[in-house]
Amino acid sequence: MVRPIFLRLLLTNLTGSINVYFFCNERMLSKMELPILVRYLHTDDNAEPVVLTIDKPRREEVGRDWKCEFRIKGLSNGIQAQTVNGIDGLQALLNALEHIRILLKNTGMCFSWEGEYGDVGIPRMIPQYLPRKFVRNIERCIDKQRAEFSKVREQYSGLPTSEIRVQSLGLVAPEVDKE
Repeated sequence: MVRPIFLRLLLTNLTGSINVYFFCNERMLSKMELPILVRYLHTDDNAEPVVLTIDKPRREEVGRDWKCEFRIKGLSNGIQAQTVNGIDGLQALLNALEHIRILLKNTGMCFSWEGEYGDVGIPRMIPQYLPRKFVRNIERCIDKQRAEFSKVREQYSGLPTSEIRVQSLGLVAPEVDKE
């Protein structure tokens, strides 16, 4: 006997949230593809939001690789749906995030997430195929800049982070170690 499962999903959009209830069984549930991430981005022309959706990474049916599917809805060329691969689920997810960041950058559009235009909330990744020594130098530069920014932020602690402009305070990138 197939045991029924009662599912409740909370769907959220820009106008609010609604609860969706439905019944399914374990077999249906295992085949169901629900996204693990949805993000709404706004453009400077106040059009409909661009919606990023990333599905759960899953193992390829043949071979050892993993894949992660994502969709970008709301761009002028319709829905961008793509699949990226990785050695494991985490790498597939990270590759999907980096791929989305690059696709959005290449549109030439200005997006906002949480109110600040030019920021989609997806940080640039350090490519893992670079030599380890080079990656360590990049990480040291980031750590040094973050420490300097934290000192400045403490001095101006009454201001929101978005108003503290690192360049206007004279902070520059440190030199890369030449190990």
